[in-house]
Amino acid sequence: MRPYRNLKSQNLPLMLFLARAIAYLSVILFVVNIVSFINMTFLSSGIMGATAGLNLFLEAFTLLVISSLLAAVVAFEENYRRRTEHLLSQSET
Repeated sequence: MRPYRNLKSQNLPLMLFLARAIAYLSVILFVVNIVSFINMTFLSSGIMGATAGLNLFLEAFTLLVISSLLAAVVAFEENYRRRTEHLLSQSET
């Protein structure tokens, strides 16, 4: 599983790397959230554990949204770069 595997960028490779790293972190937080939610809700602290689990879920979801926005910026920039190169190559001929 590699997030945004179809994206490639010549000008923004660091931003694409950050988008992928944040996506991995978000998936890890989702898994930790599920495990901790089950552990806290059923085994120990009841409603307080469920509240903490929902808080971690919101953080993971926010990270996933940020990662998606970064990937969208990279995709937009790469599309703009390709279109500009195509137009420049047409104007030279």
